[in-house]
Amino acid sequence: MSDRMTNSEREGREECLEALYRLERSQQSGTWQSLRNNPDLSGVDIPSTLLGLVAKGDVRLNGDEVALMASGRQIGKRIFRRHELAERFFRLLGVKHERAHRE
Repeated sequence: MSDRMTNSEREGREECLEALYRLERSQQSGTWQSLRNNPDLSGVDIPSTLLGLVAKGDVRLNGDEVALMASGRQIGKRIFRRHELAERFFRLLGVKHERAHRE
């Protein structure tokens, strides 16, 4: 088995960590269900992504609950800030909020 991740796997992990970081910021608990219902994760294989994140030590699973570890929180925060900056840039260019978020 290769240690290399495809771009889509890496993006899936980043999106998952960002989603968990957003939930944590809003003081909501991360669960399998909340991740499955997140439209930003619609193309992500959540079970295998979470298993990879657990193996890497970025998240912890406790039943249905998914919690960020320090390393996962740091990555999630970095991705969140990067996406927030890109959205602001698009908004400055006149792109509407929903489209800026999608892009």
